[in-house]
Amino acid sequence: MLLPREGLPPIQLSYGANVHPAETPAELIQTLRSVSRGVRERLRSASLGVGLHLHEPLIQALAAPGSCEELKATLDSEGLFVGTANVFPQRAFHAARVKQAVYSPNWSQDERRSYTVSAARTLTQLANPGTEALSLSTLPLGHRDLVQNSPGIRRVAAHQIALAAMDLHALSQQAGRLVQLAIEPEPACILETQADLAHWYTRELVPAAKACGLDEARLREHVGSCLDCCHGAVMHESIESAMQSLHEAEIRIMKVQISAALETDLPAGLAALSRLHEERWLHQTSVRCGQSMFLVEDIDQIPLGARGLTRTHFHIPLHAEPTAPLRNTALTLPRALRALRQLPCAHFEVETYSFGVLPADLARSSLEESVAAELACARDWLCEN
Repeated sequence: MLLPREGLPPIQLSYGANVHPAETPAELIQTLRSVSRGVRERLRSASLGVGLHLHEPLIQALAAPGSCEELKATLDSEGLFVGTANVFPQRAFHAARVKQAVYSPNWSQDERRSYTVSAARTLTQLANPGTEALSLSTLPLGHRDLVQNSPGIRRVAAHQIALAAMDLHALSQQAGRLVQLAIEPEPACILETQADLAHWYTRELVPAAKACGLDEARLREHVGSCLDCCHGAVMHESIESAMQSLHEAEIRIMKVQISAALETDLPAGLAALSRLHEERWLHQTSVRCGQSMFLVEDIDQIPLGARGLTRTHFHIPLHAEPTAPLRNTALTLPRALRALRQLPCAHFEVETYSFGVLPADLARSSLEESVAAELACARDWLCEN
């Protein structure tokens, strides 16, 4: 959906298609013709944004003659558009067990850069003609355990991202529009917060770009932040604090992921929260008591006897309210979006990918109905005065 704003480009409201386990172009096309079209029709909207998960096998398949053109024709015929893509998971996001594999390969490796630039090239072929910027959200360098095993990981990753920025600049000149890489901080990663991103960007990325011969202004055009509201909630980073950190470091927010975390209080909510542990994805969990906070990598690692306000990286539908003693952090989103919609950033994406592992009380009767309900919430929040 395109939401007009006074004095700024329209907001391109999309939903994250990483919710769909589509491994091939044929599977993706079928999903677009059924679920995506159904979502758009439920919303009675002339157009609907789809944030494609351009994973590596899909990109390779789209390189076959006519394949990309067929996908683009499907998007057009169904009233769908693509302005942003998710390239955080490089492979198999819907495997039976993903966990830490979602961070591989990391940003110290050549194959991560090569894949990302290939995905950017594919995005320019699938997007509608125009001069609006395109964005790709990516992982925050890698999992935090890498720091112990590779002390220079931040520096090496900065070099790789600087090289990627140079490739994106060349691609942007060919495409006639900016192609931007949005780094997405996440709990238990090397960059957990927007403040972490700001610090690394200033200390490591800017010098790496200069060493590569990339002008700092060019770097800032092509590399910025993806602000995931769920991740910020888990890390107890307020929207005001996140925006201030990025503003001081002169980093652009290039993509906003409208998402909510799961919240409860320990020890009362431990049994209910523990029942949500599942084997596919990590659900990083923070426990805050007073001014102190600790983070565990998954629900089953919460120590017995822990006490405090607890937030879990378990994307909960924006419109759904869990059964007590569990709660949804979506109540903080209207205020956050009022601030974020004042920025030039055009890409806002609803990103609940976890419907396949949600308990029955949080899921609607169909994925189509659930995604439409989330988008309606996000649209209303972005448009309210």
